Amino acid sequence: MPSTQTLTHQFCHRESIFSWLVKSLAIANRRHCERKSLARLDPHLLRDIGLDPHMVARECAKPFWRD
Repeated sequence: MPSTQTLTHQFCHRESIFSWLVKSLAIANRRHCERKSLARLDPHLLRDIGLDPHMVARECAKPFWRD
């Protein structure tokens, strides 16, 4: 039978993996939403914030897992 310390370590490891997964999914979702919002902006609004449509198109073409 595994010791209590081993079981605690395994639980903490699973918990940290779960926490990492939840955080990663939240970041990916935020990126996806931000890129969708950016894609909807008019070209004149993009220029106002210092972006050109080509930069935005490149950013919006990235998959959600890419930074």
